[in-house]
Amino acid sequence: AICGVILAGGVHAVKAGGRPVVASATAGLGDPIVSTIEDAISFTLSFLAIIAPYMVLALLLVTASLLTWWYLRRWRRRRIA
Repeated sequence: AICGVILAGGVHAVKAGGRPVVASATAGLGDPIVSTIEDAISFTLSFLAIIAPYMVLALLLVTASLLTWWYLRRWRRRRIA
């Protein structure tokens, strides 16, 4: 929980500090662009947070199957020789 508070507070501080700079430097024209970029980053990270556990599971299954295949192949070669 403490790490989450620190991380969320850091992100909020950067956004709160950056928005006025963008708004004043571009006379408000940069705000929609920054907002779109923030939304795209939020969508991508949310998507990855949902998909990542399944990707790890798939990677573990592929690794286990490759190790099993390698072990069986090695065992058969020793048995023949």
